Amino acid sequence: MDNVFHFKYDLVTNFRNGLAWVKKKDKWGAVDKNGNIRCDFIYDAVKLYNGNKQYSIVGKNKYFGAIDNVTGNTILDFIYTDIKVIDENYFSVSNDQYNYDKYYYLIDKDRNNIIRSKYHTRDFYKLTDDIIMTSVPTEDFLVHPFAYFYYSLTKQEFLDIPSEVCILHFEEGFSTCFGAPNAKYCYIDKNLNRITDFIFEDAYDFHNGYAICKIYNKYGVIDNYANIIIPFKYDYLSTYDGIWYSYKKKNLFQSEKKLPQGVMDINRQVRIKPKYKYVSPFKVKSNITVAANLYGHKGIINKKDEQIICPSHQYKNLDINENIIIASYNNSSYNNYFDEFGDLKIRNIKNGSVFIDGFAQAEDENGKFGFINTNGEQAF
Repeated sequence: MDNVFHFKYDLVTNFRNGLAWVKKKDKWGAVDKNGNIRCDFIYDAVKLYNGNKQYSIVGKNKYFGAIDNVTGNTILDFIYTDIKVIDENYFSVSNDQYNYDKYYYLIDKDRNNIIRSKYHTRDFYKLTDDIIMTSVPTEDFLVHPFAYFYYSLTKQEFLDIPSEVCILHFEEGFSTCFGAPNAKYCYIDKNLNRITDFIFEDAYDFHNGYAICKIYNKYGVIDNYANIIIPFKYDYLSTYDGIWYSYKKKNLFQSEKKLPQGVMDINRQVRIKPKYKYVSPFKVKSNITVAANLYGHKGIINKKDEQIICPSHQYKNLDINENIIIASYNNSSYNNYFDEFGDLKIRNIKNGSVFIDGFAQAEDENGKFGFINTNGEQAF
């Protein structure tokens, strides 16, 4: 028998650090996992950022402030026209009324000004515990669209790094770095020393000491000493944890469009034979992933290449989070949920979402939204 829900919210967001934002009568408030109100329904808008679980940015009377997701307390007052979360200690904020070309400046959670730029800065990004990057549009936008500037929090000054060099993201003490003059990538360490030259056409973050990169239109893998671990001879490589790689390799008799995809480990031992249109990377602590056959029909396989859910044209999408599979179907707004062994767990949830922190969003037959738990029961 299908579940019957009686939700009471017009919209809901996912839980973050035990707090979810819910909308009722055109106002947003926040509830905990027991349904208790943590923030009153007085807010006009909510802005959430991927990767940030500490704070929520909420709007009131056309201005934004920051709320701590753990305590529900106001961290930044409602005096800003825009706020973006940098990390648990810093925010990028603006007081400009314009929608475009806002002046942003950097403040800490105690509302102290750290960097106030005289330029139309796009944003601030935290690269390391010490280095903040900001970017500014240039006049020669087509050739060199942005100039990049790097600020040291400990030295309280901008660093002497060429403005055409874009440091992208540090992972495991290393970052990819893009150089505008030759449009190539290199790798640098946390002390900003280059461990490679600007030779790569594409470059990915390090995971477990390894990084995928591309030379002469072929992908390979290097370690953090720039040694070649997997030769540059693959048409496609993708990984999540730096150990397992989905790959494509073309021979003389294969066209690019029909190139099958498989999975190998860091030692180039084939774990899943190349027979799929695509294989999604395995997530951390997950033994299953989404794979599509050469007809494009999606299914679920495990690391032994065993079919958990057989590929079928009926699936519009398959997704996995917290080892729970959500299946959406063509021409239907209802979802089913399966466990990691492919057994049906919850059925016929209208507009359900993936499970995050043990809860999924759902809609009842009256168009109201709420949450279900992993047993398929209404949460509160």
